Amino acid sequence: MRYQFNKSIPERVEIIKLLHFFFQTLDEWSFDVFALSDAASSQPIKYLGYDLLNRYGMIHKFKVSSSEICYFHLRFTYEY
Repeated sequence: MRYQFNKSIPERVEIIKLLHFFFQTLDEWSFDVFALSDAASSQPIKYLGYDLLNRYGMIHKFKVSSSEICYFHLRFTYEY
């Protein structure tokens, strides 16, 4: 089963910019997980998980493709 991102390109760009802002403040006490959830279309695990794995080099170390990681996080979100 493939999941599709049903947003237009300008909407995707705005979401990416907003998520980038959140990930810059990830290590701060003031990090707002609820605002991240709103910005991430109620899928914060997908974006947060990918960012953390990428940030700490786990994607490269274990040679996992981006699509596999996104699929894993989507499945995790839906099963959670």
